[in-house]
Amino acid sequence: MNPPTRYRLGPCARCRRLRPLVARHLCDSCYHGEMDRGRPTRWPRATYGRDELMGEWEPLSRDHTIAQAAARLGMTAAALDRAVCRARKAGDPRALRPRWGSRTGVLPTSRTPGRLVSA
Repeated sequence: MNPPTRYRLGPCARCRRLRPLVARHLCDSCYHGEMDRGRPTRWPRATYGRDELMGEWEPLSRDHTIAQAAARLGMTAAALDRAVCRARKAGDPRALRPRWGSRTGVLPTSRTPGRLVSA
């Protein structure tokens, strides 16, 4: 039995073998080979940067719940919530949450269960 891995298992974008994917949808040997050759831009990133994510999040946040927005962005609701929280702490003005299902603007936060925080 193989030891558990922290990487997601999938087909490598370069060699097409079913292996744990390290970054940019590449397995470990392909990823390091491409980086050693100086060709990282040949393989697109699999994650969003803060500016890119907040640019996508801002219009989605007006009409969608966080779960719906996360599904459209291809990520989990928890991951999107964490990214929005990090951007808000960094002072990004686009990281404001909409008033989902609340006329008062009071939202529960995932960080402190049972406590309400105003938006």
